[in-house]
Amino acid sequence: MSELNKNIEELLSKINIKIEHQNEIEKLKGEKFNIFSILKMETKENATHSAFLGELLNPKGTHLKGNIFLDLFLKSIGNDKLNINKQLDVNSTTVTLEYAIGFSDYDKKTGGRIDIYLKDKYNHTISIENKIYAQDQYAQIERYYNHNKLNNTVYYLTLFGDDPTFESKGELEQGKHYYKISYKVKILEWLNSCLKEAADSPILRETIKQYIILIKKFTHTMENTEEEKLKEIILQNFEAASCIAAKFNIAKDQFCEEIRQKVFDKLKEDLKDNYSIKKDLFQNKISQIKINPIKYKDSETSFTIENFNEKLMIGIFNSAGLRFIETEDVEYWQNKKPFDDFEDHEINLSESKTISRLNMDKNFRDGFIKHIVNEIKAYVADENNIKTLIKLNSILGQ
Repeated sequence: MSELNKNIEELLSKINIKIEHQNEIEKLKGEKFNIFSILKMETKENATHSAFLGELLNPKGTHLKGNIFLDLFLKSIGNDKLNINKQLDVNSTTVTLEYAIGFSDYDKKTGGRIDIYLKDKYNHTISIENKIYAQDQYAQIERYYNHNKLNNTVYYLTLFGDDPTFESKGELEQGKHYYKISYKVKILEWLNSCLKEAADSPILRETIKQYIILIKKFTHTMENTEEEKLKEIILQNFEAASCIAAKFNIAKDQFCEEIRQKVFDKLKEDLKDNYSIKKDLFQNKISQIKINPIKYKDSETSFTIENFNEKLMIGIFNSAGLRFIETEDVEYWQNKKPFDDFEDHEINLSESKTISRLNMDKNFRDGFIKHIVNEIKAYVADENNIKTLIKLNSILGQ
């Protein structure tokens, strides 16, 4: 064994000890009990995260704290330091979730639905695009930037402060045309400030605390002392840590593609007589399997499964999209749904515990893949989904 490989093994061993210690701390503090996890609401971007953040930000929210939480949020993200035309007046701000700004026009780069939308009486607005696992849409940041352009500020919220894709932001510059914020830093800082203000409201306080625990879980955030010790271990073994960091995404993507390939092969075996089954190249943001009845094998509308390195979803997808006159929205997905859990594991290939068990436990891996395949076959055979697919192909002339 090379010296570097030996150092890597020692580093991983030390880190595993720290993780086990953190788990013990969580058990002692009772943090394993989490209402969001129990109700399987952890990864629902709009129904859980946007809804919870929006309620805290709303001065008329059921928290009954007025604009205190909103004011703390604006200071946390630096809104008070922006041009006066883009500073929000906390005394007149309203909060709307899934705010429609018109039909999505991809040529003019306007329109869409904004996850969390804040507006004051002076028409100053904040548009927050909230991303946990969802993919960026075409020209999404550009479209939001072009809304109420002189008085609007766009924030791109992700777990770790990631960049939006080029397809979403185009030539727009971070810190000039839009701003990145992360759950791991800004949202946790803000929530801890909110926690102090909620000290005299037990139910509100404990609910915020539960949500903080959920965000820490998603962002692998430890107790401060444990986090500092972990950083020191990494610095003391920096070469080994750098090697792990360089190979991490490669190893994860390769493993996720192996899972997708096994699902694909099994579907080909089970459905080959009646369906055309295709898969695209494995990519970081999008990795799909498309299934079509033989009659529609060349159609752009298909039963589609994505994303094999994040939370897995199935639905009926059309790349051209359907325009709804009543709302001026364009919808690409119909009947989209997540997969049911398997042995208390969400079908989510960004979950470290799930990937670890899939790698270590062959019986679990085989059952996991069989579970996915069975759900896909049931979805494809569902009469309502078949009717929807046929209807879409008829409407689109395919």
